[in-house]
Amino acid sequence: MLYWQVLKLFKLLHRTRQEVFKNDTKALEAARQKINEEFRNNRDEKSEEKINEVFSCFLLFGVFFHFA
Repeated sequence: MLYWQVLKLFKLLHRTRQEVFKNDTKALEAARQKINEEFRNNRDEKSEEKINEVFSCFLLFGVFFHFA
């Protein structure tokens, strides 16, 4: 189940990025790279506690900007 939550968050962050930086191609690309990099850096994380910690931070960011 955690896998699907993380995947959902990944997609939410990319949708949020597209809305927030709609007309700024440089910012769109930089945000895309940063999101992908952070997820790639944590891809092999096994600790559910650590995953939830990172998940919570990204979720707050994504929800805050998605509905702003």
